[in-house]
Amino acid sequence: MVLIIPADFEDPRLLAFLEHHHRAMHAQTPKGSAHALDIAGLRHPSIAVWTAWIGEELAGTGALKRLSPEHGEVKSMRTAE
Repeated sequence: MVLIIPADFEDPRLLAFLEHHHRAMHAQTPKGSAHALDIAGLRHPSIAVWTAWIGEELAGTGALKRLSPEHGEVKSMRTAE
């Protein structure tokens, strides 16, 4: 079963996962074309971040930016390798 919960930015497993995601996006994308938010960007009040867990293993993350009460923009998604 997958458990989806709000992100806990105090969890070192999440911080390592997000740092890897940010580095990988910038390494795999042409310069100036990577728009992956860093941890500070993901912590902005307009961004909601969730984590997906299978047992004690972090399986993935997703983030949504609120643009209006009816609209949002997916900002980040990644699954564990």
